[in-house]
Amino acid sequence: MLCFGLILGTFFLFWITVAIAGASRDETTGNVIVTIGLLLFCSSIGFTIYEAYRGTIYTETTDVQLAAFANGNGVTGNFFLGSGFVSGTLTYKYVFYPDPKDKHTFQADSINAHNVKIIQDNKVQPIFRTIKKYKKYTDYWKYEYVFYIPENSIKEIYSIDVSR
Repeated sequence: MLCFGLILGTFFLFWITVAIAGASRDETTGNVIVTIGLLLFCSSIGFTIYEAYRGTIYTETTDVQLAAFANGNGVTGNFFLGSGFVSGTLTYKYVFYPDPKDKHTFQADSINAHNVKIIQDNKVQPIFRTIKKYKKYTDYWKYEYVFYIPENSIKEIYSIDVSR
């Protein structure tokens, strides 16, 4: 709202300078005044665009303690009379404590893997972190998901087929 007020104010300032320049008897002075007013107006528009897309205005972080974590593949498809399709998505399945004080109650959930980061770190407890960022003037939330798991939790399994 501040940026809109800045544009409106400099717009009126520009037209006042045009009026003053029109009342001026000297053409050079009038041209200088109009040029200064135009520069102020254009710079306020540039400042407004810069402020609109500069960054986040609000960030909210939510952590839940993990009890278990695994990856999975969701395979779906449709077939009819010999034709169809099969598609798959990589998902992460996790079990967490909804209440950190109650270690007897669990809740399971899953998330698509396309916007998830996994960080192996022994310094923190295994957690699932959701980061919500609200961007200025775009009216949408950007979500980031991070799993913090102990080091050496990811197993690298290689299968080489040399039977041919």
